[in-house]
Amino acid sequence: MRFALLLEAPHPRPWTPTGDGRRIRALVDAAVRAEALGFHRVWVPEHHLQEERHHAGPPEVALGAIATRTRRLGLGLGPLLAHPAVQHPVRLAASVAALDALSGGRAAVAFADPRSAIELGAFGIARADAQEQADRLIERVARLLAEAPFLGEDDPDGLPVRQLVPRPQTRPHPGLWRACDRPADVRLAAEGGLGAFVRTMLEPEEAAEWAAEHRAVQHGARCRPLGAAIETGVALALPVHVAEDPSTALREGLDAVHLHLHLRDHHERFGAHRPGRTRVSEEFERLRATTGHDPAPVLASPDGPLSARVGGSVRGAVGTPEQVVELLARYRDAGVEEIVLVPPLGLVDADALERSLVLLGREVLPRLADDEDDDVVEGEDPALEAALRRRRPAPAARETVILPREDGPLDDAPAPAIGMGSVSGAVAAGDADGGPDEDGRGTDRRSAGPGVAGTRPRSPERLRAAAGRKGGAALEAVLERGSPAVVRRTVASEAAMLVIFRGMARSLGAAARAGELRGDLQFDLEGPRGTRRAWTVSAGPLRATARRGPSSAPTLVLRTTPDDLLRLVAGRLDAGDALLDGRLDLEGDLALAVRMGDLFRR
Repeated sequence: MRFALLLEAPHPRPWTPTGDGRRIRALVDAAVRAEALGFHRVWVPEHHLQEERHHAGPPEVALGAIATRTRRLGLGLGPLLAHPAVQHPVRLAASVAALDALSGGRAAVAFADPRSAIELGAFGIARADAQEQADRLIERVARLLAEAPFLGEDDPDGLPVRQLVPRPQTRPHPGLWRACDRPADVRLAAEGGLGAFVRTMLEPEEAAEWAAEHRAVQHGARCRPLGAAIETGVALALPVHVAEDPSTALREGLDAVHLHLHLRDHHERFGAHRPGRTRVSEEFERLRATTGHDPAPVLASPDGPLSARVGGSVRGAVGTPEQVVELLARYRDAGVEEIVLVPPLGLVDADALERSLVLLGREVLPRLADDEDDDVVEGEDPALEAALRRRRPAPAARETVILPREDGPLDDAPAPAIGMGSVSGAVAAGDADGGPDEDGRGTDRRSAGPGVAGTRPRSPERLRAAAGRKGGAALEAVLERGSPAVVRRTVASEAAMLVIFRGMARSLGAAARAGELRGDLQFDLEGPRGTRRAWTVSAGPLRATARRGPSSAPTLVLRTTPDDLLRLVAGRLDAGDALLDGRLDLEGDLALAVRMGDLFRR
């Protein structure tokens, strides 16, 4: 069994200007103390707009500070609100990766379906699709962390191919957990190959049922992991306060534990909250007897064995070290692998909190750790290996080139208005090295224009002419002597294709304005291993434009390879010969097809 702390920063009214800062620093100090006392991990959750309950802000802030002051302590990010309206998957993946890299591979992340009305309304989240959105976010974050580069998504609105930086130290990614409040949540976590972070107050016997269900589902056919690795653990949150004798433990900690739980329940279960007006901590005194936080049943039997609930009220792990050891041992025997103890940080006297943490570290954790068998080494689990093979496959790898500008049609960005062969050659071998052009002028590296990154021609017209002459000769040489692989990597790259189609649209602009050409020309470019990229040149009444992707209603579809397309536009391959040799395939408007040779010559 592992032991962790879940640290929140409650701040009951009245507030002071420096109060939140003190509470965040106290949270960081408690985490640093936890490492010295032998705790395995600390978790810092994410809550927004929940007055008095949690004033620590985004958990990355506190955990970053904790990472720099600790060396072994695990850093649990969350549970986080798993919805793109709260956090973009790229930004969240980068935060997880940065925390893992900064800490030397100590990060883990837990996700929670947004359920609090105060957060749902503020972020515009529909409760009905929150679970589906959470699944998609978890899968995206896991892929961004594991894939190098991220291979994109087949969905037209999905994330494109990109390389996430920084990279996490943990491979394939830090451990992934899901917050669970109901048995259905445990099954959902298991089906996704995630650890179950149980936030509901369970007795050990109930925890045994939830843990057994989690293990059975993960080892069954329904498990289809969302990540590239499976987290098998079950963690259980439990309020805690320890003292040398039962009466002291209850006197110091019971009210603080109950207030902490009331702050949660007010925002998530029954509270009628008026932002900036409701005083939740004062409301607690009036309502505690009717909301499951009545102290009387607990105080009636201070010396007996501990239970999570007593007579309809909550006790949790509030007692002596001996009482707490006996309770936690029952959870261990029930199959709980991580106990997440929740001290009422900021709600109990600071000295009493320090004494409680010291007793946990010196008298509770070692006595349970003594029962562990460190010699047991588990091998690979065939059921989990089979589950990983059922994981949704990533798209096939594809080459991607990103230019500085991708806003709007591709012909919106400035480009030299010269022949396509010369432009393509300029991309492959133009004067982008800062050397002098033919009239002795060079390039200015002090600011970058929209063309070659980091350079700006001092004499654009002369440099274009020089690049055209040199690039045309270079293109001829590559097409004449280069192998197909060399051609694909150089002059037939994604960047060259962008220039080709932008130039083609510009060349066809006059025909479009004259009414000689209307419709969409779709180019299906076939790459190695059956990969295919589509480009569309659209000729309208005012101009012709080019864009990546297929047309919804193409007038003519041309299928060829990127290198043969270059040979066609450079005049190295005749369109008729390409058709006869099977190197060019046409589908659609045949009247337009017979004019393709002329269009290519343009």
